[in-house]
Amino acid sequence: MRQALVLGITADLDFAAGAFLAGFLRHNAGFAGDVVVLHDGLGAQAQQALSRLAPRLRLEPFGPARARARLMQAGLDRPRIRRALARRNPMILAKFEMFDWLDRYDSVVWCDADMLVQAPVGDLWGAGLLGWRGLADGALARRGATLRAVEHLLTVHDVPLPNGGVIVAGADLRHRGLGARDLYAMVAQLVRHTRAEALDELALFLLASHHRLAVTALDPGLNQSVAMPGAAQARILHAIGPDKFWNAAPLRQSCPQWQADHDLWVAAGGRPAPAPDRLTDVHPMAPDAALAAARNRAFWQEFWRDLGPALPDGLWPDLRPDLPYLRLHLTGQDRHLWAELTPTATPGRIRLAVGLERTATADPAPLHRTLAASGLGLRYKDARAHHVWFTESPRDGLPAALALLRDALRAALTPTETPCPPP
Repeated sequence: MRQALVLGITADLDFAAGAFLAGFLRHNAGFAGDVVVLHDGLGAQAQQALSRLAPRLRLEPFGPARARARLMQAGLDRPRIRRALARRNPMILAKFEMFDWLDRYDSVVWCDADMLVQAPVGDLWGAGLLGWRGLADGALARRGATLRAVEHLLTVHDVPLPNGGVIVAGADLRHRGLGARDLYAMVAQLVRHTRAEALDELALFLLASHHRLAVTALDPGLNQSVAMPGAAQARILHAIGPDKFWNAAPLRQSCPQWQADHDLWVAAGGRPAPAPDRLTDVHPMAPDAALAAARNRAFWQEFWRDLGPALPDGLWPDLRPDLPYLRLHLTGQDRHLWAELTPTATPGRIRLAVGLERTATADPAPLHRTLAASGLGLRYKDARAHHVWFTESPRDGLPAALALLRDALRAALTPTETPCPPP
């Protein structure tokens, strides 16, 4: 059986394709098919590294120019083509190319590069005419307006809408006279009649519906979102959305196998992925910072369970429980003024502070007088960027202390009207 595994990447994601291939071949060492990578301009270093990982490698060019030519052949004019390609990266259409290769392969499987292979997946090539994981119940209803606009193309209505991450196509499609041009024709219809963005997935759906093609529903574990439960048991994990295995700190740390596959790519001469730049503020990469953030979250979650219901109204917390302090702001007021809680070295005691940005006022004296009259015993500290008043409170006395502090802050922020003297 002649088989091909197909990927499509922009040149800046060479490391993603390399890590995916390293993991796929490690778990599927007996794969005897071709690996085909569609790309928009891979450099020589990346091409050589990919060929070291996959000796049966084919590189096929695919970029905006190819997509434009295909859509023009499908009958779209230039303005519509520009609008279509502006909706998503043109690379989402690259998967259609493999439908023209079914004269040389019995079965082809497309995989997105933002995936992690965790087990053998050879049964994918036995999925038949078409195969994909259907979207969850309700997906058709949510796209009702789009599908009504192309209702003239629908013949069979119970076709599952695909997630485009893993797509299987069999050679019988060619025997029926179907190929990439038919998918681009469906894209042209979608562009003319709808504003849909997922042109690749909807075109596959329309092809199957219009031509009454049987679709094999793939095991969900062959294309499972990493955000769903059961990730450890999935055979292929899919990092759907903006957070990928390489750019999101939580995934980089919690999926060490992706890092191991990435390291195999680098060992083959590939360019390493850049450091994560997403969610690093809430999930630091360094072990000491990650541990500190986790401990802070544990402390403030337990604090909020115990004292949250007893805290006074009119104060709302800053949703950053990974920090060593918790800030509270007056409802309806600017964030330049806040109350701040910090654990102390003495168990059962909390440091209670008020902070005011220096840029917020030229004269902190009115706030100072109001806080001094609160009875909380606040001391003043002249910090570089803030005015700070602080004291300590027993943990169980915080609700009462915060109520006094809230009233003092409200009083300081409410102008006092001086009554006019009688005539």
